Amino acid sequence: MSSVSCARLINGSAWLMIKTKTPLLSKIYRYIPVGLTLSVGIGLSIAATVTAWGWANNQTRLQLQEQADNLTTTFQRKIDEYYYMVVSLGAFHEASDQVPQDDYEAFTQHFLSIHSGILTLGWLKPVSARERPSYEAQMAKMGFANFSIYEYHPVKKQVIACINRG
Repeated sequence: MSSVSCARLINGSAWLMIKTKTPLLSKIYRYIPVGLTLSVGIGLSIAATVTAWGWANNQTRLQLQEQADNLTTTFQRKIDEYYYMVVSLGAFHEASDQVPQDDYEAFTQHFLSIHSGILTLGWLKPVSARERPSYEAQMAKMGFANFSIYEYHPVKKQVIACINRG
């Protein structure tokens, strides 16, 4: 197979005609610019996608880390508040030899109103071994029929306290 290629010079006066053979390989050469353009375009698209994916992952990781830091800080502040409350209650008890139930309830009412994480604070009267039978009888009269004083056994098990212990 042969073909004729024509060219016209810029001044418009001369024509050049070249007769060439067009083998199959020369037909493929005309698609090289299209293939290169397509390859470069796909390559740049892949590179842009990988870059955007990496950036998005990094942003997500940074946001997660920031949220975790905020939660940790908030949690630590709450723990500190509750710790200071316990320290205050300890100082209140150390300030007096006897803390009456009414004073204790008045003092702790403030903590219950501002700390939603605290459900209740209890007042326990110290009871000596000598006072124990009368205290248990008094509690039974108040409606606590099966009232007993408990203690923790060394194996972390709650057991009814022995009568002879103080």
